[in-house]
Amino acid sequence: MVTERTIVNGLIIGASVIFVPFLISSTLTIDYAPAFCMGTLAILVWSFFFLKDKLSIWPFIAGSIQGSLNFLPIPLTATHVFCILLILYYVTGYVLIRQKRVKVGKPGFFWPILIVTLIVLYHNHSLSGAVMGGEVEGGKPAILIYIVVIAYFCAINISNCSVRFLSRVPLYCLIASILSSIPFMLSTFFPSLAPILYYITDNVNLNAYMDTQATASDPNSEGGIGRLSVLGPLGGTLMLYLLCHYPIGTWLRPNRWWVAALALICTITVVASGYRSTVVGFSCLIISGTWCYYSWRVIILPTALCIAALILFIASSNNLINLPANKLPLIVQRTLSFLPGDWDSEAVESAKVSNEFRQNIINVYLKENLTKSPWIGNGFDIDRKEYESLTIALQRGQGNNDGGYLLSKTFIMGKAFHTGWLSVYDCVGIIGFISFLVLAWNVLVAAAHFVFKSTASRNSPLFPAYVWILCSALSMMITYFTVYGEFKTCFSALCIVAMVLSQLMDIESAPEAPIPQPDEKYRSNAMA
Repeated sequence: MVTERTIVNGLIIGASVIFVPFLISSTLTIDYAPAFCMGTLAILVWSFFFLKDKLSIWPFIAGSIQGSLNFLPIPLTATHVFCILLILYYVTGYVLIRQKRVKVGKPGFFWPILIVTLIVLYHNHSLSGAVMGGEVEGGKPAILIYIVVIAYFCAINISNCSVRFLSRVPLYCLIASILSSIPFMLSTFFPSLAPILYYITDNVNLNAYMDTQATASDPNSEGGIGRLSVLGPLGGTLMLYLLCHYPIGTWLRPNRWWVAALALICTITVVASGYRSTVVGFSCLIISGTWCYYSWRVIILPTALCIAALILFIASSNNLINLPANKLPLIVQRTLSFLPGDWDSEAVESAKVSNEFRQNIINVYLKENLTKSPWIGNGFDIDRKEYESLTIALQRGQGNNDGGYLLSKTFIMGKAFHTGWLSVYDCVGIIGFISFLVLAWNVLVAAAHFVFKSTASRNSPLFPAYVWILCSALSMMITYFTVYGEFKTCFSALCIVAMVLSQLMDIESAPEAPIPQPDEKYRSNAMA
């Protein structure tokens, strides 16, 4: 009997016989265009015939993949690649063939997304090539937001995924994070590989490569405090996986010693990343992950540990105890330098400069840009000529004695605010800011509904996925407004989380949907 799978296999085998010799010949002659076209076609076939409706979840999973894909004609993140595949799949599989009626989704998601998108569209309505780099730059973030928003509406109109697949989403996110960290780790231990790996992804350790080149030209040169950015997301993702599948109250069991050991390794990697924002997000993951499985009283334990650590560092700074804080690696000291302690002066100065840099950006913006377009913001457009003139002035050293004004002005002009509320306010104004907050609140409430509702079963195979979504979204929003935030990234992430939540809501509300039954694995993970 001829089935769909037989047809697909026949097409793949036939295409291989015809095109493989041609692709090998093109590669040997250094003509990669045919190989790229065939690779794209293969990905489309694989996505449409094997992933199918699972494409509505893959943008969320791809959020764990770090870096952009530099081998593409236009570097895109894996999230945007899967969003594009999702749009193509929906148009071909649902619009052209099935012609199903389009739904707008949950009002709590629909209206905030629509309002923010319309404001961005008002400022960045041109989709011409000039947007990608002409007299006015900065349109690329707007186009990427449009792609994510369109993908959101496609995802909510696609059939629901199976409970089995949704229950494995945390595992897929962990695998994606580990695999995407490999280029960075390789370029850290083998810096000479950085230029080669950069052709594939920008998630490489360029600082290690530049330090190696500087040392080769000048053996007496010393590098600064290099930060291992990949360790933070990797450690946080692994810790969240542990918190989702193995409640923290069970870590002291004899057969769970390895979970506690992995959690300690995660903590070390996050601290070693060199980013204080990552430490804040990591702490939020631990507290929220604990709260999801237990009542709020259990949060006393991690809070008590944090207070004990704070007391320890204060005692060390007052010479009451001998804690060799200044003997730690500089990158670790920089991460923890916001705590009281006897830290190395270089680590303290590095963190201080970072704080002053962000505060200067806020001060300059409040003084010169706050009232320019308060209601709907200024969009993503960047005046290329003015930005280049400011950059040249910086390179000439004209801002050395102005207290950081010129540097802050350059970053403001380049839309690199490094502050969450400033980023969303400048782009979409007060109206967009309120809509952004409403969307974030509705996402968190919807995610918390699955975890804390009265009928929630901690033995359900979907419960770890619920915990994963809530903790990741909550940590993202807290760090966005307290430490570091970028509007284009956070808004897109909220839309993608809303995709997954919409599917979960549809599964919950479907009268004929089977109720996920607990199995032995999840029963063992639940509280005694």
